[in-house]
Amino acid sequence: MLAGFRLNKISKKFGLCHYGSVSGSVAKFDQRINENSHLAELIYKVDKLVAK
Repeated sequence: MLAGFRLNKISKKFGLCHYGSVSGSVAKFDQRINENSHLAELIYKVDKLVAK
């Protein structure tokens, strides 16, 4: 599960063939966030806006 959603449902919504693709994609994006401070700042700002 990711954010309360089953990986297989997420994979279907994004047109991915296998639920494992979701896990791999999230891990790759998390790595990009950790390596790119500008991207991390953007994600932080979006998160603050969505949380309102």
